[in-house]
Amino acid sequence: MNAPATPSPRLFLLLTLALATTGRAGEPIPMTGNVPAFWKPFDDAMLAILAESKASAGTLAVSFEGKLLLERGYGWSDKDRTRSTEPGTPMRIASVSKPITGAAVKKLIAAGKFTYETTFFDSLGFQPPGGKLGDPRVRTITIKQLLEHRGGWDRAKFGDPMFMMPKVRAELQLGRAPAAADVVRWMLGQPLQFDPGSTSVYSNFGYCVLGRVIEKASGQTYEQYVSETILKPLGMSNTFLSRSAAKDRDEREVWYPCKDDEFSIEVMDAHGGWTCSAADLCRFMDAYWINGEPRKKGQKANWIFFGSLPGTTSMAMQRGDGVNVAVLVNNRAGGDKLLGKIRQLTEDAAKQMNPWPP
Repeated sequence: MNAPATPSPRLFLLLTLALATTGRAGEPIPMTGNVPAFWKPFDDAMLAILAESKASAGTLAVSFEGKLLLERGYGWSDKDRTRSTEPGTPMRIASVSKPITGAAVKKLIAAGKFTYETTFFDSLGFQPPGGKLGDPRVRTITIKQLLEHRGGWDRAKFGDPMFMMPKVRAELQLGRAPAAADVVRWMLGQPLQFDPGSTSVYSNFGYCVLGRVIEKASGQTYEQYVSETILKPLGMSNTFLSRSAAKDRDEREVWYPCKDDEFSIEVMDAHGGWTCSAADLCRFMDAYWINGEPRKKGQKANWIFFGSLPGTTSMAMQRGDGVNVAVLVNNRAGGDKLLGKIRQLTEDAAKQMNPWPP
């Protein structure tokens, strides 16, 4: 067994901060899952990530060439900090749901259900409110453009419709909470912000549309199709769609430091709605690239994707040396700067390990 690497001064500093921020007085942060001391740099990195994000719970998994090498839990999974976070504890992954949706879309394309150039408006057959399109350019938006965030929606100018449920409900005169399909119908009556395909602007809504495309082409709900064709074949048994209300969640799931009604995660299914374990996320990355393409054994490339919602931060990393790393925590203090720190701390941990890859 190799001797554990000595943490860098930065990691020592952040580790101290982690203990001061997350643990109760005199009480060490619990870490679950037995691993050799060889992996200590990753423990130090995760404790630092908990401090940076002000999270009380976190999970980490590492895989290499289809084998799960490491699965760890950190902190407490309940609000009162009485239950240690287990390695397989499920947690919301926010936008890291998008690669799962991309894989499902590309599976349907491979099956001949539609093509990259199919226009979503024609494939769905949805009608806008009052039967009048808010922008005729919507008819030209292709599946490929949706996958690449080139559909024509700019949330910086219009706002993100996935966080506008009160407005959607009022303008559609719904007597219930809006569903994802309602958001799509409502948006068909709204103007685009740029010509489809002319530029790329990150769009949660575009992936909401892709979820409805999956339903139309498969004849199943989005959840059913993804579960049967992506999750079950990979053994992703700790992966399921999230629920807003704590009373409706899986008992294994962590507590999130945000209000149940702060947003509707049910309508976010295809762009930010999955809950899973870090190990399940590694299983996905063993089989698919972050862009949704199937991954062949032995292939190596650099991909990284982040997810963030109130109460959630996630990272899916596919390294050029073939190693996959999944990090999940139940907070997101620090905003976009946090994402860069998670990446840097993870990469620093890998550099300290010898040999690497393991």
